[in-house]
Amino acid sequence: MPSLFDIGKSGLQAYRNSLAVTGQNIANINTEGYKKRDAALAEVSAAGGGVTEISDQTGLGVRVDEIRRAFDEFLIDKARQTSSIYEKTDAYVNEVKDLENLLLPGDYNLSSSIGDFFNSLQEIAAAPDDQAPRIVSIEKGKDLASQFNLYSDRINNLKERLSNQARNGVTSINIIAKQLADINEDLLNSGLTSQASNAKLDQRDNLLDKISKIAQITVAYGSRGEALVRLGNTGSGPVLVQNNSFSNLGIVEKDGRLQATIGLNNTATNQIQGGILSGLVDSYSMADDTIKEIDNLAIL
Repeated sequence: MPSLFDIGKSGLQAYRNSLAVTGQNIANINTEGYKKRDAALAEVSAAGGGVTEISDQTGLGVRVDEIRRAFDEFLIDKARQTSSIYEKTDAYVNEVKDLENLLLPGDYNLSSSIGDFFNSLQEIAAAPDDQAPRIVSIEKGKDLASQFNLYSDRINNLKERLSNQARNGVTSINIIAKQLADINEDLLNSGLTSQASNAKLDQRDNLLDKISKIAQITVAYGSRGEALVRLGNTGSGPVLVQNNSFSNLGIVEKDGRLQATIGLNNTATNQIQGGILSGLVDSYSMADDTIKEIDNLAIL
């Protein structure tokens, strides 16, 4: 029969470890990427009986079976998808506001220049023999051309800034993907998911959260906690990270649009439908469509 003191001692040790886990949660409340831990307790059963004896059913006490992370794959995936959509919308709204500010009427703008130019033409029609209205009309035409050029330069500068931001976003994804591949390698080399890898799993999830803010992704987890990351929300998009390897993202300008590419062959992909990168791509398209409309107006 086990000692009552041994059983009591096992209980004290188990709950001391549980309190230590609680303390760890409190201490890391502001730690980036930290997931709450929970100590799972399990009975320490007695030894089994033999042919001539009956097993002792009283047990030997309690022990900490594992330290579990607060992790729900379904909820985390939904949170990441929602975050991607929000970041896309936020980036798009902010950039479109900048475009709107370029086009809003002010004291002297394209709209007023067009009005002044056509008014000067009416002055010529009213007095065709007078040279003064002709001179004024020529100057108004120069002002109008200057306004068209100014708007073109401003929008082209906006497009260049959006393109640079998109490239910076792609660079950030590639850096994070490399870090995630390294963590996958550590997880694969450390054996089955265990208490010792909780911190590593926190790092994994933190990197996945950062990627999802820039580009929409779906994630599948292996038996050892390694992450298989695909672009898009369908689960069948191109692979970004698999085991200890990753594919580089790129961005190219084509036909007035920003196009994301992946892999050594720079294969075009349309799977990035969320995240900051998607918002920048849509903003770039809006800016390009706007400048085309202004060019058409200038031709007319």
